[in-house]
Amino acid sequence: MLLNKKTLLVIILLLALILWSFLTFSGYLSSFDTDILVAMRGEVTVGHESAVPIGPAILPAIMIFITNIGGSLTLIPLALLSVAWLYWRGEKRSAKAVLAVYVGVFILAPLLKVIFGRDRPNIIEHLAHASSASFPSGHALRSAVVYFVIAMILSAKYKGKNVYFTIACLLVGLIGFSRVYLGVHWPTDVIAGWGIAALWLVLMYSFVQKTLNH
Repeated sequence: MLLNKKTLLVIILLLALILWSFLTFSGYLSSFDTDILVAMRGEVTVGHESAVPIGPAILPAIMIFITNIGGSLTLIPLALLSVAWLYWRGEKRSAKAVLAVYVGVFILAPLLKVIFGRDRPNIIEHLAHASSASFPSGHALRSAVVYFVIAMILSAKYKGKNVYFTIACLLVGLIGFSRVYLGVHWPTDVIAGWGIAALWLVLMYSFVQKTLNH
């Protein structure tokens, strides 16, 4: 029996994530991580973590603002607002489905951090507070799910699907980059966060889409 497209995609994503995790924790990607992080600072050398961030003086403040867009203090209100909006429209099934997707990812992110237990980068100065484990990036994972689900909701109700998903992609990409620029994540953490978000969205897509189009 041939696998359907969704099952095949899930298998591909799962295998890719397993491979990515193996390459990350076995050290094969250590130079990839280190080179990119070092490139975020001007003339940085190991042991001199206070080197000046690249770009104009205002860029760190911009990156902190962007990273906050992917933080829980922004994502939780946005998620709850989208659920409340669906409920207000009388779409209770959709509201419950979307809420389940959000709750799932907010449980999944810290759980995976505990399981993997990777230390935060220590080769450049952190420009933002970060205390939990590093892998995967919670900002990358949670923001991808929340912003893409919101894009799904809007595209199901209004014209402009390409616009909504383009904005979601830009936001998620910038948030991921900000985590590396601020020195609080290895690049492999961010990519893993995006990959896990993609897997979660594929698994939940039909579940949510059916209720939105009902």
